[in-house]
Amino acid sequence: MTDVGSHESDVLGLFREHGALSRTDVIALSGLSRSTINHRLAALTAAGLLRPLEGGESTGGRPSSRFAFRADRAVILCADIGATGFTAAACDLTGTPLAQANVAIDVWEGPEPVLGAILESFRSLRPETDVWAIAIGVPGPVEFAAHRVVNPPIMTGWDRFDIAAWFASAYSAPVIVENDANARAVAEARHHRLDNVIALKLGTGIGAGLVFNGQIIRGDKGAAGDIGHTRARHRGVARPRVPVRQLRLRRGVRGGLGDRARTRAGGADGRGRPRHRRTGGAR
Repeated sequence: MTDVGSHESDVLGLFREHGALSRTDVIALSGLSRSTINHRLAALTAAGLLRPLEGGESTGGRPSSRFAFRADRAVILCADIGATGFTAAACDLTGTPLAQANVAIDVWEGPEPVLGAILESFRSLRPETDVWAIAIGVPGPVEFAAHRVVNPPIMTGWDRFDIAAWFASAYSAPVIVENDANARAVAEARHHRLDNVIALKLGTGIGAGLVFNGQIIRGDKGAAGDIGHTRARHRGVARPRVPVRQLRLRRGVRGGLGDRARTRAGGADGRGRPRHRRTGGAR
């Protein structure tokens, strides 16, 4: 992965937000001097993150050089894990999926079978450029700094499993592990340029991602927004909580949200059991 300083990253952010810009545009938007901007543009171009464009605008003298962000400089490998399957994708540096695959597998089969299937999917996507990061979304509370899930209600065997270390033998890129609802909230906030967002996720379980003042609110042990595991009253009487897996076994997940989630994950057979398979291809 190419190393650039925080100052260069600030300038790069202008290109990601506004598209192609001239030197004059960057100076006006940043308020920095021409010599400083020249130095930072040169560093970003050398790193392969910007490319010069022809045909800059002229204000009477020599046409101003214009630059554009190179989203194809590298890829980010992503996996969104659900209760009954996951989606793996190779994305460019804007987050646009270049290729993806859907695999049906129950999350309570454990971390090694699920992460092994994800690793196999990443390899099948065959990215043609450098891998700069790996991002994993999980349906449970996350200890963000340690890249581990903590006491996940439906992820049997995953508690404190070192997800980042699993990929270390295959990739030298950094690994980010995040609660899936949090990841969705951040994506919505950035796409719509909002500082405050509550993103509700309805699947096999119910969760929410909270973004306030542009920051994720994770709460104690990463459990902020875990609506599906909150006690509710029915006609004034608190009903006992039933573990999600036990509820699935009792009801067979033949209706409601569970059935729709299983269909989205890649297909279930007539008896409600998922087929472990992969589909995908370049988009």
